[in-house]
Amino acid sequence: MTNKPTYEELEQRVKELEQDTVKRKQAEEGLRRLATVIIDSNDSITIQDLKGNILAWNKGSEKMCGYSEIEALQMNVSDIVPENKKDEALDFVKKLREEEVESFETQRLTKEDRIIDVWLTVTKLVDDNGKTIAVASTGRDITERKRAEKQIYASLEEKELKKSGSGLSF
Repeated sequence: MTNKPTYEELEQRVKELEQDTVKRKQAEEGLRRLATVIIDSNDSITIQDLKGNILAWNKGSEKMCGYSEIEALQMNVSDIVPENKKDEALDFVKKLREEEVESFETQRLTKEDRIIDVWLTVTKLVDDNGKTIAVASTGRDITERKRAEKQIYASLEEKELKKSGSGLSF
């Protein structure tokens, strides 16, 4: 014969279930807000598996690289790495498996075959056992900033040359 729960026990269980439901709805709402921020971000946000296959691609990535989400989800991240950065990208994946990686400057290749300068922040995605299962990256196009820096440095060098009288005279 099983013991039937008392009215008080049933009432307590209902309260616990209601609290669990409220917490779950709050968590779901938080996830929806976070997803909206990621999807609509002006920064490129992508997720790749450990082989480099692109698993997620937001609107910022579309804007920065020119590939639609549908196109990108059929690609590998190596498809948007310029030839001169391929070795760097391979070394990076090896390093990522062993340690945390700081943000860094690199380059990406757009759909129009234009090389852009990018500031990249990478985060390891891990399973419940702490094993790295994927990589999330946030990229920002810094091409215009780099171009402006070069112009400023060139202008400063030119002024220094004029100041020092290093011009050639015959």
